[in-house]
Amino acid sequence: MTAACAPGAVISEIARQFDIASSMIYKWRRQAVAANHALAFVPAVVADAESPAAVEQVAPPPVPVAITVEFSAGVRVVIDATAPTALVTATLLALQ
Repeated sequence: MTAACAPGAVISEIARQFDIASSMIYKWRRQAVAANHALAFVPAVVADAESPAAVEQVAPPPVPVAITVEFSAGVRVVIDATAPTALVTATLLALQ
């Protein structure tokens, strides 16, 4: 955004440089002005996907399963222990 707000900036050239639509730059600029925030962005760093150091594999935490419901039509619903009661009720009623 710094480049897009510089005096004499050509939005279409900046958009091409970063491989984005020029309309996105205009939209971001309007949103920043509307929010009355200073335009400040940090550079993004793209790491090589092949590099093992670039991607750290972290196992997701286990989800506590409270109940598994199997319907006669072969539909299986797994409900975890943190599911809101209203969501569970609505789901089960919809699948009756």
